[in-house]
Parts: sequence; structure tokens; C-alpha cells
Amino acid sequence: MSVASSRLRRQPSGSSATIVARISCGLTSVLLAAATHGQIDPVNRQLLHFGYNQPIEGRSPISIYAFYLHNQTNFVRPDWTLRAAIAPVWLDAQLGLRSILGDDTDLGILIAGGGFARNYEEIRMGEWEQGESFTGHGFTFGPALYHRFNPDQRLPLNGVLSATAEGSFFSRDDDLDPRFTLPRDHWSPVWRAGLRLGGQEPDLRSPFAFEVSAWYEGRWRVQNGAYGFEGDRQLEELNHRFWGRLLGRLTSPGNRHDVEVAITGGTAIHADRLSAYRLGGLLPFSSEFPLMIPGYYHQELSARNFVLLSGNYSVALAQDSSWRFALFGATAGLSYVEGLDYPGVSHSGVGGGITWRSRKRDWVISAFYGYGFDALRDDSLGGHMVGIVLQYDFLLEGGWERHLSPPRISNDLLRLFSR
Repeated sequence: MSVASSRLRRQPSGSSATIVARISCGLTSVLLAAATHGQIDPVNRQLLHFGYNQPIEGRSPISIYAFYLHNQTNFVRPDWTLRAAIAPVWLDAQLGLRSILGDDTDLGILIAGGGFARNYEEIRMGEWEQGESFTGHGFTFGPALYHRFNPDQRLPLNGVLSATAEGSFFSRDDDLDPRFTLPRDHWSPVWRAGLRLGGQEPDLRSPFAFEVSAWYEGRWRVQNGAYGFEGDRQLEELNHRFWGRLLGRLTSPGNRHDVEVAITGGTAIHADRLSAYRLGGLLPFSSEFPLMIPGYYHQELSARNFVLLSGNYSVALAQDSSWRFALFGATAGLSYVEGLDYPGVSHSGVGGGITWRSRKRDWVISAFYGYGFDALRDDSLGGHMVGIVLQYDFLLEGGWERHLSPPRISNDLLRLFSR
């Protein structure tokens, strides 16, 4: 039986519950990272983000996010900052307390919860296996410490240390194979440590970024064990992940040319399906460290180890034009999680797009096309996709306007922080 015919035999039931679950998954998955592990943001922000990917051939889970990011300094007290990422059925918030453990050490109190953000979509050999995909809900809460090691330097070096508790609860979809056993509901202590030199703002218009960072995250699932078809897959008890990123972005005077290059790499010990690195798609705020490859489904590839090199170049079509043209590409080498192998160990994609920025710089809308050279589609290689991302700034205070004067760019290094 061909891949195409097997897809036709697994058409979704179309029930409202399944549709709501799949859409809500995309709307909320981004929020797990949107406001959790970055330094406390000193800039007021009110940003609306939306992103959507659509494959031209094949079938994939709905790849979409939509959320409102609110950051408010001087919240109740001058030394408090509230940051919240809000989606229809998920809230991710942090109350930041400045200088609570010394002049250079801040405390964040993290709380998140809601529906569908623990969903899991099985994509194997380029095919979406709906009979092995399921719905998950959850919560996260705990403290995080942020320490500035070089307060007298322009380029900030920050340390992050957090200890949170996460709960995950799973339920069956209409399309789940009746023989499939769900993973156990569980809670997990999660600890993270990281060092970041520089950073990147959560804004599509930021003209400058520089980051060198290294991270470790450990997870202990108190409830664990086998699941799936007669226990053919495992929810590991302990999982350790190590990763790092080198990123640079520079905009020329007059904002005519923009270049961004990044290299990200990671490895995991005892990786399973729910803790693997997920690569693919073009959704820039889909996670704290988006691993994007044009032409692939969102999170199509599940890796134990990976190295990803990506680049983006855009140019204004005329001086002071609201329209920009972009070319981008990415290539990755990886090893797969057991059971989710893919032909070849390298994957590459390229693409192009057009961006419109309003004269006030409050709206940014980008439409793009991507082609994945090594994406498996209908027993052949080559995947096509289209997409759109947009951003609306309700304030402008934390965005483009403060970058219009080139001499201020060096001062803005003090405000760089994680997505």
C-alpha cells in the first residue's frame, strides 16, 4: 500500500472535539516557552503574535499559534514586573522581583496552566499518524533566579537557574487507535541552568541581536513506564538535555539590508518521544528556541542529537519602503529518537517571502514559501509549504521606534533578553 493511499484511509473523523483539540494545541504550545526562562524584561510591551504553516502536499497537524504578550514594568511596585503570554485556553505568566537577592540578582515567580499544551503528534517517515497522536493538558509553576555577572559591561552576561514542577494529563481523541494505551498522567520536577551572553528580543522588527548561550535541563518523571501498542514505547524516568546557540543579526543604516545567522546544537540523554528535540516548519515563536527548516511540517523531525545552521537575508525594495523581500535557508544533521527514524541524517530547506511593515511600524505581516529538499512526501523527496506570520504592537514603546536612532543601538544591548 502506498503512502498516499494509507493517508486516505486515516482521514480524521471531523468531530468538533478533535478539531478543537488540534487547533488549541497550536494556539497554546508556544506559550510553554514564551514567558518562562528569559531574564526580566525592562521594556513595556503589548504585542499580538500570529503564525500559520500550511503544507502544499501531504497531511500534517494544524500548525498555528496566536497569543498576546503583555509586559508591564512598575507593576504594583517600582521593582515588580509582570509578564504574561495569553492564548484562548492557556496562560503563562511571571512576576519578576528585581534585586531581591542583591543588586544584580532578580527572582521570577512562574505560573502557567491550561488546556491542550501537552498534546503529542506522531509524525513518522513524513506521515502524520493520527492513530498514535493524543491530547494533553498541564501546568507549570516554580521560582527562577536571574543573575547579571557583568553589570558594568554593555553586553550582558546573565545566568539563569530555575526549579519548577510540571503536571501532564492525557486524554484520548476520536482518531486514537483503540488498541493504543496512553502515557501515564504524571508530574515532574524540572531544573534548568543556563548562561547567556547578549540575547534576542521577542519582536519581529528588532534590528540587532547577538547571543551566545549554553543550557542544561533535567527532568524527573515521577510516574513513568511503557505505553503505546502493547508497551512498544517508553516514557523515560530521567531525561537530560544540553544545548547551545550562537546567533547574530545586524541591520544596515537606513534599515535597507538585514542579515541573521544562527547555529544551534543539542544532545539528550534518555530522550523519548515527549522529550525529543523537534525540528521543522517556519514558526518563529513556536518555542523558546525554534528549530526551523523550510518545507517540513512543524516539528516533523524528532532528534536525540542535532546541529542546525540557519540564515536569513532581507532587503527593502526601495529606500524607506514598507515592503521587504527575504531569502532564507537551513540545514541540519541529526540522529533520531528510537522508532522515529527518517531516510538520511541530514535535512535542508530554502525559501523566500515578502514582508509589509506599516508606516507607523505597528503592523508587520510576512508571507512566505519554503521547500524541503529531503522531506519525504508520497514516497519521494521534496516538500512544499506556505505560511504567514504577523505582529501588531499596541504600544510601539518597546519596539521599532526606539531603534530609529543608530547611536542608541549599543545602549539597547542592555535590554536584550530571551524569547
